[in-house]
Amino acid sequence: MSKYLASFTPYDVKQSLVRVTGYDNKCISGYIENPYFENPRYFDNLTQFFLIMENLCDEISYPQRTNESRALVPGLGGLPDFKPQNGEKGERAIASFRLNILFRQNSSWQGSVLWLEKQSDAQFRSALELVLLLDGVLSSLA
Repeated sequence: MSKYLASFTPYDVKQSLVRVTGYDNKCISGYIENPYFENPRYFDNLTQFFLIMENLCDEISYPQRTNESRALVPGLGGLPDFKPQNGEKGERAIASFRLNILFRQNSSWQGSVLWLEKQSDAQFRSALELVLLLDGVLSSLA
């Protein structure tokens, strides 16, 4: 059940801070910070990143889905509680991003991302395009 109604979701909860602490062989790891979470959520791969963000959007009812979720195995779903495994909460970020998902249409995300260190921003039209934008930044730092 959502903690907020879509029309009353606080503005600061609609944006997340993504602190990337590792990008080894294009495998991303880091933390997602959002006022909705008690503590930052650790992810050590892209799948965990997507699942944490998708669950957050469902929990705060923003942005609302335009398509129902589908599953290959009916009845299975939900999000496990991801805990730090290979990272420490105080790890230094190699890059930080302000992520703002504005829409969830066509079973994907649309929004904007701001690379905080360079104050450079871009809009994305799909989750894949977001991944390519992040890869462009993270690959340039290697």
